[in-house]
Amino acid sequence: DVLVTVGPRAKQMCMASTQTVECANFDSSNEAAKYLEGIVSEGDVIFIKGSQSMRMERISKVLLKDKENASKLLVRQDKEWLAKK
Repeated sequence: DVLVTVGPRAKQMCMASTQTVECANFDSSNEAAKYLEGIVSEGDVIFIKGSQSMRMERISKVLLKDKENASKLLVRQDKEWLAKK
């Protein structure tokens, strides 16, 4: 089990959990996505939760097997939202 957190507030959760699970904290969802892409295997269960401002859908998109249909399978995939940082 691994807990991956994004952002300065979530870092506190990560720090509190290190006695029970492995934890990694990242400044952005893009960084977290790259990390997860390297450790996630087919059949793993992943729970992604975060505020809209943290842009957690980016993690889902990276891990999505059917990337070609991301606009149909994921939320907030319109051009305006994707252009936001």
